[in-house]
Amino acid sequence: MTTDSDPTLSDPALAGLFGEALKVGVHAPPPEPPDWLSDEAFPHALVRYVGRGGSGFVWQAERRDGGGSVALKLVSFKGDRRVRLRWENECDTLSRVDHPNLVSLIDFGLAPDLDAGWVALEWIEGANLGTILANRGSLPVAEVVEFLQQVVSSLSALHDAGLLHRDIKPGNLLFEEASNRWVVADFGLAYELHAGRRGQSDEDLGKPGDTRLRRT
Repeated sequence: MTTDSDPTLSDPALAGLFGEALKVGVHAPPPEPPDWLSDEAFPHALVRYVGRGGSGFVWQAERRDGGGSVALKLVSFKGDRRVRLRWENECDTLSRVDHPNLVSLIDFGLAPDLDAGWVALEWIEGANLGTILANRGSLPVAEVVEFLQQVVSSLSALHDAGLLHRDIKPGNLLFEEASNRWVVADFGLAYELHAGRRGQSDEDLGKPGDTRLRRT
C-alpha cells in the first residue's frame, strides 16, 4: 500500500485562503431592523448598517442626546440561554472595567419581547487587525511593538479586575487611526476567574432605553 505525502500550500496560497476567510459574512445582506430599534423613543438613531459580528448585527448610530456616534449591536437570543449569557457577559464586563484600550460601554437594554438585547459602544473610526493585515500583508516592527504594548495593557486591566477576555483574534482588535489607538472589543466570552460565568436577571439588566450606565 502506498501513501501520498502530505500536501503543502505555498505562502501565496495560504495568504489567499486567509484573505478569503476574513471576507466571510462581509457581503451578507443587511437585516431589517425591528420597529422598536427605529422608534424615536429609542436612545439612538440608526445611521447605517456596518456588518455582522460574531454575536450580532452592528449599525452605526447617533445618540439622540447629541453625544455623537455609537456602534449599536443587536443580539437575537432566539430562546438560547447561551447567546443571552454572552450578551450579559459583554455588558457586565464593560460596565466593570474602564481602560483607553478597551471599547467603552455607552448603554444597553433588552427588546420589548426580552428575546434580544442591544448594546451601544463607542464608535471606533478605523479597521480591525484582520482587515489591516489582509490589505498590508504585515506591520513594521515599531508598529507591532506599539500594538502589543497597548493590547497587553488593556488585558492587564482586565486581569486585574479578575476577568479573562477569551476571544482575542484579529477581528476583535480595532485600530483608530486618528488617535493611533488599538482597542480590544467583543467581550461575549469574558470569564470571571474566581466566580465562573456570571448570570443576571431581566431586572438587573434593565429595559430598552435604560441608560443607567451611559458614559459621556
